[in-house]
Order: sequence, then structure tokens, then C-alpha cells
Amino acid sequence: MSSRLTIFTPTYNRAYTLSRLYESLKQQTCKNFIWLIVDDGSTDNTYELIRSWMDEKLINIKYYRQRNSGKHVAHNVGVNLCDSELFFCVDSDDWLPDYAVEFIIKFWENNYSPEIAGIVGLKAFESGEVVGSYMPKGITKSTLFDLYNKYRKKGDTALIFRTDVLKKFPFPVIDGEKFITENIVYDMIDQEYQLLVVNKVLYYCEYLNDGLTRNAFRLQKNNPRGYILYYRNRMKIAPTLSLKFKYITMYSVYNMLAGEKGWIKSSPYKFLTLISIPFAIAIKFYRYRNVK
Repeated sequence: MSSRLTIFTPTYNRAYTLSRLYESLKQQTCKNFIWLIVDDGSTDNTYELIRSWMDEKLINIKYYRQRNSGKHVAHNVGVNLCDSELFFCVDSDDWLPDYAVEFIIKFWENNYSPEIAGIVGLKAFESGEVVGSYMPKGITKSTLFDLYNKYRKKGDTALIFRTDVLKKFPFPVIDGEKFITENIVYDMIDQEYQLLVVNKVLYYCEYLNDGLTRNAFRLQKNNPRGYILYYRNRMKIAPTLSLKFKYITMYSVYNMLAGEKGWIKSSPYKFLTLISIPFAIAIKFYRYRNVK
């Protein structure tokens, strides 16, 4: 019988941080999970470290190694390898509270319905301070888009998805780019499903200097075509004109960064795209001029 939950960790040269996550998984009050690690071509001692943990046989660990291709490709691989009902992506520099697995499984069993794609909970720093804000009061179900744009949640969240839903919405893979924002998948899921909202810390995080969050502008500049797809979709689903214009402006920014041709004609909102150009030029200059 397969485990109910897969904890998925994409990793690249993070042997120096993985131990904290491993220790937290050993301390889980419920062991009905698999730790699936997709190694994105690490050149450090990641494999040897994980092999030693597999030999300990204290938790169920699966390891897969791929050629360095980026987190989004590793995520696609992890989803395809997963045969658990639920899929919980936990980054290599983060860790879980002892009760996380037990809470997730029990909460899911008590609240599942077909229109629900998963669970969204809180992230916190090691100090216990919640990242951003708590969940809005009285909200038990929401799309991720509404959670941030309608209910004004601030900060990153812990996300647990049904594996069958993730299999329907893989990350796009773009030649020459090794990063794409996770929101491009979340937006697709939002069109068909909602998430169960829990006002409980399910994930501890630390933002390291070599992490994706710290290097956001560099990733955006060096991987613009993924952001073109993201903002093209966002401009279509934006509920207000002001939000639509914001996304159109960013769509223009990334087309400029990518050196695309004919992108104004291909925009579904040509007039607004034309108007956005002066704003896009200003953003491109001030945000990315010193980014390599």
C-alpha cells in the first residue's frame, strides 16, 4: 500500500542544508509519507548523504537524479514519479513541524471533496513568526489567486496538492530557461479548483542567500519567456482593469527583456499593451539595469 502523502524535495548542491529537513521528517508523529528527492544534477555530496539516510531505514526515502534543468523540471519529474494521493513540495533549506504530516492527513480525510485541489496553510520562520500574515478570518475555501488578491493574504504559504491534479497541469518547459514561476501552474489549477484554507503553521522556512527568493530579479531577467506565458495568462484572468493593466505592463517588460518581436500584435489587449510601453520601459530600466 502506498503512503498517503509524498513530501517532495527538489535539490541542487544543498547537502549542507538537507540535514535539518531530514531531522524534522524523522520526528514526524505520523510516518505515513514518502520523502521523494529529485536531485537537479548536484556536484556536492548530496547523493552520498541521502544514500546514508536510506541505509538507516528510519523513513521511506526515494531518490532520483536528473541532469541540471531547473526546479520546474524537477517538479514535473517528481509528480510523475509520485503515486501518493497528496504531494507536498518542501524545499531543501526548509523543514516541517513535528505534527505536519499527521495534521495534513487527518484534515484531508475530514474535509476532502472533489472540487478541492488541496490545502493551503501557513509558513513561519524559525522564531515562530508567521511569514507575511495569518489567513483571513472566516475563509475556509479559496483559490490561491483570490487568497492574495481578494482577501489580501501576505507572504508565502505551505501548499499541499492532490497528485492527480498536479499531473493535469505540468510546468511548461522552455528551451534555454531553467526557471519558471510556480504561479503559472497555480493559476491553471485555480480555474477548476479551490483550496482548503487552514490558519496553522505547516512549514518552517529560511531564505538563504543562494535561494530562489533572494535571487528573484536575476531569475526573472534570465528566464523571461516563462514570465511572458505567466503574465499573458494573468492579464486574461485579472478581475479588475487596474490589475489587468499591471499584468499587461509586466508582459511588456518581459517581452522587452526577451527581445521578442511582434509581441504587441500578439497581445490579446493590443491597445492597453501600447499604453503600457512607457511604464514597462521605466520598470525594465530601474529594476533590471544592474542585474546580471
